[in-house]
Amino acid sequence: LPLSILSGAALGSFFGYLMYKSSSKVAMERFLKASVVLLLFVGAGIFAHGIFEFQEIRDWGHWETVVFNITPVCCSLTNPFWGLMRALVGFTPYPTRAEV
Repeated sequence: LPLSILSGAALGSFFGYLMYKSSSKVAMERFLKASVVLLLFVGAGIFAHGIFEFQEIRDWGHWETVVFNITPVCCSLTNPFWGLMRALVGFTPYPTRAEV
């Protein structure tokens, strides 16, 4: 088996065990609120990326105008952290009017 499968299964089992053991110590309400907030961010990112994909296949006129560009200030697109943010929450350093 490839290393990625083995490491993924091992990490999944480890974190599942940790969640099981710590479930009695963490209030269920707090856990559910944190899960909902995380899901909202992920859902908003997926929606924003969907708007981006529609912009690539159609001409939306003034909705395609870039509102601001913070690439020189904070985030290199080759940095793995910003790649992770792009994948999880749809972060883009140069959003268009439609994405905002």
